[in-house]
Amino acid sequence: MAIARVLLLAHAVSAFDFEWHATQEPPGGSTVGWTTYEGQVRGPPAVTDGAGGAFVAGHSAAGTVQLGGSSIAVTGALAIVLARVSSEVANTNKFVWAMKIGGPADDKILDLAYDGSGGVWLVGHQMSGTMAVGNTCLSSALVPAGQSCPSWSSSSYPGGGCPSGCAGPRGGQNFLARIDSSGTVVHATSVGSNSGTAWSDTMWNAHAACDSSGNLYVAGEIGTGMTFRAGSHTVSTGPDSRAVLFKYNAATLDFDWAIPCGIGFGGGPDVRGLVYGSSGLYVAGDAHHGTTAFGSHSVTSSMIEPFVARFSESGVAQWAVTASGTGADYMKDIDADATGAGVWVLTQMYYVAGTSITVGSSSFASMSPYSSIAFHVDSSGTITNAAMIHGSSDGVLPNVYSIVGVSDGYYLGGDKCWSEGTHTLGS
Repeated sequence: MAIARVLLLAHAVSAFDFEWHATQEPPGGSTVGWTTYEGQVRGPPAVTDGAGGAFVAGHSAAGTVQLGGSSIAVTGALAIVLARVSSEVANTNKFVWAMKIGGPADDKILDLAYDGSGGVWLVGHQMSGTMAVGNTCLSSALVPAGQSCPSWSSSSYPGGGCPSGCAGPRGGQNFLARIDSSGTVVHATSVGSNSGTAWSDTMWNAHAACDSSGNLYVAGEIGTGMTFRAGSHTVSTGPDSRAVLFKYNAATLDFDWAIPCGIGFGGGPDVRGLVYGSSGLYVAGDAHHGTTAFGSHSVTSSMIEPFVARFSESGVAQWAVTASGTGADYMKDIDADATGAGVWVLTQMYYVAGTSITVGSSSFASMSPYSSIAFHVDSSGTITNAAMIHGSSDGVLPNVYSIVGVSDGYYLGGDKCWSEGTHTLGS
């Protein structure tokens, strides 16, 4: 029996009712269709388009994908599908446009970031030897000095590949692409050395954010003992680091800087999110046992503890803070608050029976082994407004996985892990 994958999008208005919904389903029950990428902690990438709608992205196997009035032919093993969705009720075709990005192999999206001017930045991982992004041909080969890719045209290479002169032995690379509100690719580039002659290990997990000028910031993980190159900048990770943070300048179309994103025991921290606000960057993740350093600042963890570290626009670490329970605790999500003065953070905390924990100035008694705690971190690193979400018994665990800052606080998203019992939000 064929399994049909369905994409459902919904728009809710302030009255907390759904104003419209749009769906995409493969015709005839085909297994070919839209599949969202679940490798990210935050789930499938989706960001605002600045006009009440959204950019959404996913993956599709070979076949035809129908999104509103856009029919997309996918010929590779796995391609990225990016679409813009309108918020206008009068627009019966909710998908304003849709496009494919990918070559003959598995090419994946890692994250999206709204560019502040109606467009979107896409951060991806390319396994195809060559791949067309708009009219730019990206090669994952090590290109000999003085050689460049031949010109590309959709009529000559309709499958999204590039001329064979670009092919080579390299095994994948990261890439960046900027797409405007009409679906036109305005810029695309590989992440690696400027010359294309030096190898760069690739990010398999990445989070993106933009400042008001459309500059792109990316925090991602490459693994320990590897070398990451971004333009003229090189980051070498040793046994105690795996994460990198870099800035791509939207005006110069080059990498301004690249740095290690935390150095500590167990291969360094795990990166779970990135937010821009208050003229700085907030990196969220999990720090392992011992001391983790972010530039001249550090945090100490007893086991695994969620952290938030702030960096300037020039890549200088400004502070780092942690929040912890009595066991292994994890970062779930982070989002900017509506004022731009800080971020809202969502964590999962572990309790030992009969104990309590303190987050900021708030103390919480043990309610169940695992509870979720949301709190605010301002631009100076001060934790306030902590609140707990917990179950009525050991088996009723809250699975809360997303937080979104709004004008008067935040919204949470999640589910209940057991049909019985109750969840309590707040006191």
